[in-house]
Amino acid sequence: MKINLLFFFLSICGLTSAQNITANFTSDTVCLGDTTCFHDLSTSSNGTIVAWNWNFGDPSGINVSNLQNPCHRYSSAGAYTVTLTVTNSNSNQNTITHQIIINVLPIAAFLTSTVGDTTFFQAYWQTLGCSFFWDFGDSYTSTLQNPYHIYSTNGTYTVCFTVTTCNQGCQTTACQQANVTTGVINETRSSIINIFPNPFSTETTLQADNLFKNATLTIYNLYGQTVKQIDNLSGQTVTFYRDNLPSGLYFLRLTQDSKVIATDKLVITDN
Repeated sequence: MKINLLFFFLSICGLTSAQNITANFTSDTVCLGDTTCFHDLSTSSNGTIVAWNWNFGDPSGINVSNLQNPCHRYSSAGAYTVTLTVTNSNSNQNTITHQIIINVLPIAAFLTSTVGDTTFFQAYWQTLGCSFFWDFGDSYTSTLQNPYHIYSTNGTYTVCFTVTTCNQGCQTTACQQANVTTGVINETRSSIINIFPNPFSTETTLQADNLFKNATLTIYNLYGQTVKQIDNLSGQTVTFYRDNLPSGLYFLRLTQDSKVIATDKLVITDN
């Protein structure tokens, strides 16, 4: 009976000793390419912690560390199982496992097109983009998804487009050269168009200050795509019908004998 009580007493003491050390840690929330740092939160009330053994769950790199607060850079996005085992000065150990997420970076790209003196930028990306930032390379910027920009002079500009994901704030920037040679900056336009009403919802009137003959009216959307074209126009007045065009900002160009004689903007509303 005494032997059994002694065994029970020693067992309880051993169990209590083991429970006096608790492994715990936190980690940074990062995007692919960033370094993940781990922060030890382990405690021991029976002796001091003297050893930390980490396994980062990453088969592609250096997978272990014995530092108290190590950092590790993962080579690909995804979920990883990280294990920490701590040992105190009484040789008691405790282990904890957490899953961490390395967030994927968005993929950013864009196309440019030019209509008259206006350069249009169309964004493309993968992974949910929450915010957008454009640097047009001439000290002007925009936070629109698909902006347009009018450069003051012809030339080559480095345009950069940055996409930021919604929840994690991961960013990717794509840059490319934009060659601006519109020719419209130095072009003499022979006519001015007055548009009324503008904005409009159903139809509007385009009034030129000079006569035109066999002219062509072309309407472009924000992507620089032709959405409507009216040929063989003569006179000074054109009634423009919205038809099935969605609301938004549009650009018009009136040409005659392959020359631009007028340009302007249209705003279509649903009111």
